[in-house]
Amino acid sequence: MMLRLILILTLPIAARFITGDSTGFFYIADNQHVIRKIDSTGKEWFRYSDITNGSIQSIDASNPFKTLIFYRQQQVIQILDNNFGLVNTIQLRKNNMLNVMAVARASDNNIWLYDALDMSIKKINDFGKPVSFCAYVFQLTGHIPQVSFIKEENHKLFVCDTTLGVLVFDEYLLYARNIPMPSVNRLQVVNQSLLHVKGNTLIQYDLLSRIEKRDSMLLNQPVQSAFLVKRFLIAQEENQVSLYRILP
Repeated sequence: MMLRLILILTLPIAARFITGDSTGFFYIADNQHVIRKIDSTGKEWFRYSDITNGSIQSIDASNPFKTLIFYRQQQVIQILDNNFGLVNTIQLRKNNMLNVMAVARASDNNIWLYDALDMSIKKINDFGKPVSFCAYVFQLTGHIPQVSFIKEENHKLFVCDTTLGVLVFDEYLLYARNIPMPSVNRLQVVNQSLLHVKGNTLIQYDLLSRIEKRDSMLLNQPVQSAFLVKRFLIAQEENQVSLYRILP
């Protein structure tokens, strides 16, 4: 099928990471350590920059009042409020977490992380202190994980392993199953579907029926990643970011 889109605007930004939140805002992290928060008209509301922590690995705006900014090189998590004011900085190495590869906001407002040093999923609070037990992924799967991204939605934790697929855990870190999508290094969870892009194709995997659906997209360029919020889609393209409206 064809996903019908109309281009709203294009921003000349070489993005590293894009995402959105439930209130309709989009977040763009560029190669100059700058994060912009824009609305569906392209208006920029807030901007944040910190050059001391290196490149931005990911942004999690599941709770837009406590947005997580993860700097993997320096093993630092920053927490921003909804106006992009800095709330707190977590130095992971000072808390004996030495090789964290991915972080995500948990539904209880704590923070999930994957630490490659002991191949475990852990949960910490906003001050970097452990708040629960951890799950050792190698022991559960018999596989050395290559984790690129994690995301919690609907009380399930989705772990993108680029060699095995998407590992699914419940909120108590009980391992449920593996979804064989090994090439996926980033995804979005919408209702009961996992969304990701490949080239100019939006791929939706239904968690209930376990059926995959593919929709072609007529876009400016091949897409590196995309994120849907309501009836809008933001696409990370080469040296630019484009915002589209999804037509009925």
